[in-house]
Amino acid sequence: MELHKIKQVTETHDVETVNKMLKKGWVLLEVYKADNYGGPYPLERAYYVLGREESSD
Repeated sequence: MELHKIKQVTETHDVETVNKMLKKGWVLLEVYKADNYGGPYPLERAYYVLGREESSD
């Protein structure tokens, strides 16, 4: 897929959601890690950015 054809982009940290989306035709655009501060210690979490050409399921 060419980048200029991407019409919808989303981000998630849930690997199961990513796998389902990839099976539906989404493409993985980026993976990055960020600190998630929700407790006494920061927790590093991976985030996945996906895109697709159409906006219908």
